[in-house]
Amino acid sequence: MAADQPARDASRPFSHVIADWNRLLDRAEQQLTSWQVTLAQLEELRVRAAGVKADAETLRQQALADAAANKKLIDALGPLPEPGQPPEPEAIAAQRRQLGEEAALFATRAQQAEFAAARAERLIELAGR
Repeated sequence: MAADQPARDASRPFSHVIADWNRLLDRAEQQLTSWQVTLAQLEELRVRAAGVKADAETLRQQALADAAANKKLIDALGPLPEPGQPPEPEAIAAQRRQLGEEAALFATRAQQAEFAAARAERLIELAGR
């Protein structure tokens, strides 16, 4: 694996992983569009992009699993009170807000990972031409 391949460390913040993927994919795209790439460099680009794609697909699946677990927690709080009914207790409302924020975070992570995987796949295809 190339020295500048982003580490696949699960303890790294997701935003750092995405930033590393974007930098790697941006550099690969610049190399491919320069048309001054050797066959060895093309192969290295394919390997790097395949690594990003695999990691992105794994992180997307994890985000979707986290979202599903989060939904179970939201569902366990029960439905929101109907209009005209007394409001739910503040502790429940606070949990619902927190879980809603987490749901948005998981959805964003899944989308970002899916986008990175699609970019990587596109670069793999371009490098194969």
